[in-house]
Amino acid sequence: MGRNEEGGYRQHQSKKKIMPYSLRLNQQAHEEFIQAYEWYEEKRSGLGNQFMVSVEKRLQQISENPGYFGIRKSARYREAKIEHFPYMIVYEFFKQKGLFI
Repeated sequence: MGRNEEGGYRQHQSKKKIMPYSLRLNQQAHEEFIQAYEWYEEKRSGLGNQFMVSVEKRLQQISENPGYFGIRKSARYREAKIEHFPYMIVYEFFKQKGLFI
C-alpha cells in the first residue's frame, strides 16, 4: 500500500475475476427472442443483429452481477431493460441454481 495525494493510504483494489452465473432461458422467452429478432431484421437489415447484441450484452451483465437490477413485480423477479429496444428481461436469481430467464 502506498500513500495517496491527501496523505492517506490507498486501498488495494484486487482484480478478482468474476465467475458468471449460468443462465437458463425458458421456452417462451426463447421464442419471444427469436420472433423479435426476425421482426427487427424484416424492418431493416442488420437491426435484428443489433437487437441480438443488445440482448446478449444485457444477459452477460445479468450473469456477472445478478443483484444489480432491482426487484420489480414481486420479491421474486428482477427486470433489466434492453438498451435501445422496448424489451425487458425478467429473471429470477437463485444463488445455488443460477438464473432463470
